[in-house]
Amino acid sequence: MKSSLEPLPGNKVKLSVNIDEDEFDRNIDQAFRKISREVRLPGFRAGKAPRKVLEARIGVGPAREQALRDSIPVYLARAVREHDVDLIAAPEVEITAGAEDGPVEFDATCDVRPDVTVPGYAGLRVELPSPDASDEEVETAARTELRRHGSLTDTDRPAAAGDYLTIDLAATRDGEPVSGLNTEDWSYELGQGWVAPDFDDTLTGASAGDTLEFTTMPSGTEEPADFVVTVTSVQELVLPTVDDDWVADNLGEFETVAAWHDDLRRRISTMKLNRARQELVGRVTEALVGLADIEPPEPMVTSDLQRRVDGTVNQLQSQGISMDQWFSATGQDPATFIEQLRGQSEQAARA
Repeated sequence: MKSSLEPLPGNKVKLSVNIDEDEFDRNIDQAFRKISREVRLPGFRAGKAPRKVLEARIGVGPAREQALRDSIPVYLARAVREHDVDLIAAPEVEITAGAEDGPVEFDATCDVRPDVTVPGYAGLRVELPSPDASDEEVETAARTELRRHGSLTDTDRPAAAGDYLTIDLAATRDGEPVSGLNTEDWSYELGQGWVAPDFDDTLTGASAGDTLEFTTMPSGTEEPADFVVTVTSVQELVLPTVDDDWVADNLGEFETVAAWHDDLRRRISTMKLNRARQELVGRVTEALVGLADIEPPEPMVTSDLQRRVDGTVNQLQSQGISMDQWFSATGQDPATFIEQLRGQSEQAARA
């Protein structure tokens, strides 16, 4: 096999491949063996009929057609590797000689990844947040950990964020109970925002013994519901007093408050450093894309767009949602949906 490469305008190249008769005749042999497994001839088991017998029965034409179908992708792959062609889409192949007899020649027009020159990248600066843990972050982490060791105590004051309310919850729509929103003696932490967007605001300030009636839109639904909430108790979470003795008795691996806080600081810094590393790739890519004034090749955009569409469809289907239902819920139409994803695909192709 011989091959040559010719650059073409528009991020394309043309591979020209020539296979001499002797080499291609071996492909015809393989094609005859393949055909022999499908053709039944008297006196021969499947796959055992000799080539000359098959030629006499069906001629060379069918085997040559089979050989072209089977071998051209193989020769094309060899030529792509030989010339280090960076394909971004399936090539367009045209057989230019040898379809009927003689040496086989074909051209493959290939879309390739463009060579991009980025001016000014040597002075590129990307800002990332400091990975050092602040005193406030350490204090927040310590308080979060302490909450697991806290105790609930009844309080007579009105409920505030962070308190735990024991409530009887009843929600109806057109007189019928709303699934999942009818329960008794439910311990609910005020401030979680689980039930409805304004549910916690409505309960803030309530006291034990209060009954509240209101209408709001439960989270994850599109229709309002009527709520009746009876507060049977209000409890606050009391955190332990922390000193070296408490740390040694309750946190095991640490002997002092300082050692515990140092470990929290280290863990927070490690987490922030890992997050910064992840952000670095995205921010550098975004900055380089901003420096490179290029039009992304359409095959790269189309390929990425198809992956994004397929990914969205599969994700929705896994949740039992059809695209028509999703369009109805979001108020989008297919054209708008594709256009939004296309912008993301163009950015990804530039990157």
